Amino acid sequence: MPIFENSDETEQVEYHDDIDVVTGPESDRKRISLGFAAKALVSILGVSIFFSLGNTFAGNIRINSTGTLEYGQGIAVAAACSSTTPLTLTPNATLINAPGNGASFYFQSVTVSNIPAGCTGADFEISAYGTSSSTPLAIFNSTATKAIVYNNAGTFIAGYKTSGVNISSGSGTFTITFNTPAALASAVAKVTLQSTNHTPWPCSDGGPCEIGETGPGGGIVFYVNPTGFNCGASFSSTGSPSGGKCNYMELAPYNWSTLGADPHLNWSTDANRATAVPGLTLDAGWSLGAGNNVNSAALAAVIGQGLQQTNLIVAQNGTCANSATCTYAAGAAKAYTSTVKGVLYSDWYLGNIGEVNNLCKYATAQTGTPDTRKCSGGEYVSAPFYGSGTLLTNQAQGGFSNSYYSSSDQGGATGNFRFDLRSGQALSNFTKETLPCAVRPIR
Repeated sequence: MPIFENSDETEQVEYHDDIDVVTGPESDRKRISLGFAAKALVSILGVSIFFSLGNTFAGNIRINSTGTLEYGQGIAVAAACSSTTPLTLTPNATLINAPGNGASFYFQSVTVSNIPAGCTGADFEISAYGTSSSTPLAIFNSTATKAIVYNNAGTFIAGYKTSGVNISSGSGTFTITFNTPAALASAVAKVTLQSTNHTPWPCSDGGPCEIGETGPGGGIVFYVNPTGFNCGASFSSTGSPSGGKCNYMELAPYNWSTLGADPHLNWSTDANRATAVPGLTLDAGWSLGAGNNVNSAALAAVIGQGLQQTNLIVAQNGTCANSATCTYAAGAAKAYTSTVKGVLYSDWYLGNIGEVNNLCKYATAQTGTPDTRKCSGGEYVSAPFYGSGTLLTNQAQGGFSNSYYSSSDQGGATGNFRFDLRSGQALSNFTKETLPCAVRPIR
């Protein structure tokens, strides 16, 4: 591979036939050293060298070797997938004010453009190195040394185990921005770009999720929002397990409670059936329309708030030892845990109406519609209490029951919201103790 390096040495060229040398010792590298006078923010080396050397070939540039060279300018590089088409790589630095440390420039993003159709389906790997080490620098998330961008049929998305980044995708171009950059711009001496065969990153392993996939917690993904939504116990933009917004929700699998079909439980304990849950109010902006339907304009605003609401209900009614013996809905959902690949997931909860509305869409094959759209149906049917929607009763897809499902919303001191998955009907003002409803945890 070509490595472009700035140094104080005279110009010299060394060539070796071994091309698998990104992190190998200096003696194993092909090297071009070019003399530069140190200048403050002047230019990045603009040299184009193209080879076609197979799937492990990487195009590299070096910056900040003996002087501070300018970020924000592109350099032509080659990658295996691009053949003779030059890609343009542009590293970018951003001034960040770190508490207690003042403001410093960090290596924060990379733009790659002029990507040909031949790179469809490939992964792009980006790394950075210092001046005196073959060990890659941590460039984001404190310790991550490699960022991978996947060319998914022309749309660029985060690749295998690359999280904490934002990717702007365009036609033949992408910009990857590190949300929490870790490398000072002055410490980066070399940026490498290489294309490789794609490594799948399933949702169950922390990758981007698609509806119907197995989620990290062992459930089924029923809702996806690529731009993210507030979530967590604090219902905030940092509420996800990774510290940012959430991008998906998954439902617990069939037989989650070890009792077979979803258990039917009262909304609260008998002692609290006529007492409002402190801090839990009817969600702002909701109103009951014809047929007791929830106002659809407010459905999207509360997606992700269910855990916060569940915690308030449990604080009033008490913690359950396990989900199989719990006598009320939120307690059973909160008590459920799953262990997948040695990781314990204990953040399951009882979804609110906005979340159960999307659960209804999944259960009746209406996914992909706007968050403000109610699950179809919506007309109260007095008998047999169900609409005409087709429900996913297959256990592998969820195994839903033909019954009302409980939510974590209360309709006043003595009432609660329940949701008919068949009709899309949300009903309230039913006494918390008089009508047990089916329970399905989500996370």
